[in-house]
Amino acid sequence: MHGTSRDAEINEFKCLTELGIKDLIIDGYTGFLSEKIEVQELVKKIQQIINLKNDEKKVLQKNARKAVCKFDWSIVAKEHWEKVYKPLISLK
Repeated sequence: MHGTSRDAEINEFKCLTELGIKDLIIDGYTGFLSEKIEVQELVKKIQQIINLKNDEKKVLQKNARKAVCKFDWSIVAKEHWEKVYKPLISLK
């Protein structure tokens, strides 16, 4: 029996959250993560965000912006060069 469209949406969401999101989001520091894909968990996280004080929101935003910067293409390319290509060239 084939899964429902809801099953497909949940599987797609799992892929998004398991591949890369955890590298970017640190729960409570740069955003909020949930281990379970359930409505009540989502409601709980949204309530956490709503209940943040303005200064807490600003700190969260600042942390998130700082975390995103390390995924800038020029930084990623330089790291890739240093870790992958440069060692290969030095083998000659």
